Formats: sequence, C-alpha cells, structure tokens
Amino acid sequence: MATVYVSYRSTERPFVEAVMSRLEPRHTIRIDYKIPVGADWRSHQLEELLTSDVFLVFVSHDTGGSDFQSSEMGAARFCSSVLDGKLIISALIDDVNPPRPLAHLDCLDLRNRDPDQAAKAIDEAIAQRKPRVRLFISHAHRDADLASRVVEVISTGLEVPAKELRCTSVPGYQLDLGTMAPEALRRELGSAACVVAVLTPNSLGNDWVLFELGAAWANAKVSIPLLAGGLQDKDIPGPFRGAAGGQLSSAATLDHMIDQLEKLLGWRQRTDLAGRNKRYELVDYVKAKTFPRDSIEDELRASFAAKRARIGSKQGQVLDYITAKLGQRPHIGQEELARQFADLKPALYYRLEMLRLLGFLDRANIGESRGVPVWGWTLSDSYRREVGL
Repeated sequence: MATVYVSYRSTERPFVEAVMSRLEPRHTIRIDYKIPVGADWRSHQLEELLTSDVFLVFVSHDTGGSDFQSSEMGAARFCSSVLDGKLIISALIDDVNPPRPLAHLDCLDLRNRDPDQAAKAIDEAIAQRKPRVRLFISHAHRDADLASRVVEVISTGLEVPAKELRCTSVPGYQLDLGTMAPEALRRELGSAACVVAVLTPNSLGNDWVLFELGAAWANAKVSIPLLAGGLQDKDIPGPFRGAAGGQLSSAATLDHMIDQLEKLLGWRQRTDLAGRNKRYELVDYVKAKTFPRDSIEDELRASFAAKRARIGSKQGQVLDYITAKLGQRPHIGQEELARQFADLKPALYYRLEMLRLLGFLDRANIGESRGVPVWGWTLSDSYRREVGL
C-alpha cells in the first residue's frame, strides 16, 4: 500500500478517474476531486504532495502549458532528491515528449489509454519503490532501554511494514553498517511522517535529541512527546515546549499513541493481547525506573568557565559571535545567525536552546513569520556578570 499524489490536466479526468478507481482498493489516492469542501486547496494540495509516498503525473498534450503541473513536478523532484526520496512516476498518455523537469526518468507508456493495463503498470512501478522511514523514534543514548520497549509496544500493537520504522538503538530498526549517520538521519527525518520523542532527564541538553527534534520541527512533522522521569510538558525542549506530552507511565497514553499512529500512518492495529500486555509491561517498567539527576543538576550549577570548556566548538563560535556583535543592540536576530552559521541549518536553533538552558543566553519573541515565532538572542544577565560585560 502506498499514498499516491496524482497530477493531471482536468481535461483528462474521465480516464484518470477510471485508473484511480482500480488503484483505490490497494492505495490511498490523493487527487484534486477529493479535496474537502471549503479547504484552502493550495495549502491542502501542497501538504498532500509533501506527505505522499508516490508522485504520479499523467503527461498529456496539455501538460506543457500547465503552470500548476510544472510547479507540482518541481516540488516533487525537490522532495525526491533532497528531502525524502519520493518515488516519481511519469505516465505518458499522449504521443508527447516527457516534461523537462522529469526528462531524466523512464516513463510509463500508457498511450493506449486502457484503464486496466494502466493500473497494472502503475501498481508494478509502485511495488518497486524503496521503503522509506515513516516513523522515527528519537531518544537519548542512555534511554536505549526505554526506546526498545516503546518499539515493542508499537510493533506488537500495529502491523509495521519492513524498514518504515527507525530506532537507532534497537536491533532490526538500526541504520545499516557503514551508513553515514548524520546524512542518513537528516534524510530519514525529512521523510518521516511522525517523530516519537522519548524525553527523560537524560534528554536535557542532549545534542542528538535536540538535532532530531529540530529536524522534525523544520519539516513540520507530527511529533509525539513521551515523558518519563518526572518531566512535565513545561520541560519539553525547543519550539515543542508547551505541547501536550504523554506520560510513559500511563497506559492511556500508550493506547492513545497507538490509535494516533494507526490513523496517521495507515498501519493496521492488532487486536490480540500481546500488544496490550507490552503496554502494561512498559508502564510498570517506567514506574519502577529511576533516573540519575545529580550530574544534570551539577552541570546546570557549574560555573560558566567550566561549562564553556565542555560545550562544542560550534556552540562556542555561536556564543562568541553573539558576544562580539551584540554591542548596543538588545538582540541578535535568528535570521542573522542563520546566515552566519548556514552550515548548521535546523540544528542552529537547538544549539542556541542548549546555550539558553545552560544559562549563557536569553531569548525574546521579536516577531512572527507564517505563524512561527521569530527569536532574538542576547547574553543572559548572569553570564554578563560572570565575564564582566
């Protein structure tokens, strides 16, 4: 089963609809005549294109003159090559050359316009696609035990397709040997429809957890925070702070998560007792588990000189830049920092957040862009005092 976004010219709707009716029993079809009444169709179609597994474009005589189809093909090619490896199927239904944005691809020859043969050819092309990660489990290395049990809860509660779940610490769900981890994780976080974040005291200030949550935020994915070790919603890091988190010590949270993943990912829910027993086992395990907090509290109470010696070189460069450029300005804007540290991309915000959690920086909301806060960053009063600024 795949989620298929369909691009076509409206003049070809009778043939396209006949083909889609034959594919619908096996796949989720996203096409313009299914857009809900009253929806903002531009935003709706963009979201459906971005979150689909397959981009299917019917190329006819009219395609070359369609600005909208050209835009769809450009967006699909960007997703395929940069974000998520989306499968693109170019289907010729008239005697025309392939469109320029997709000229590098082999095309299906559907010029005989036989709906049965067309559906069969498209089905076979979809079957050849490489599986992509759709659910990513983010966690601190020290919480590998919890992550493993969360994976058990999900895999016994849902029918998880092969290679569509990633958890880097759990055998069977890890990266392949020899894989370049940062690049692979960036790509998989771009393709994932959902990120489940296991957050405990071990997550506070953890580089990789912040990076993974940053990538999830930047790609506008659904994120489900699962909390343990006394953490509350107010402790959720970064822009997800204040989001509704669920407690891992609650069976109701795990039931809700399974229901949510079933709807979001289309993975069928299992009805046997094995899945429910795994949820109860995880709840009991979390209730009995203790989390050492002393090292974290010691780190937060340490002097700035000691903290500065332990932060990474990139964070040190960010801190030095803010210190040097602040002058009489109240804040350094996020956009200026993004230009200066373009190599950090989504991870920049989370390095800034870590500096804030360690007491080096403060931040203020200095505006809004597309409904997302724009942050300004400055040195904290306590850091200024310690270094004599």
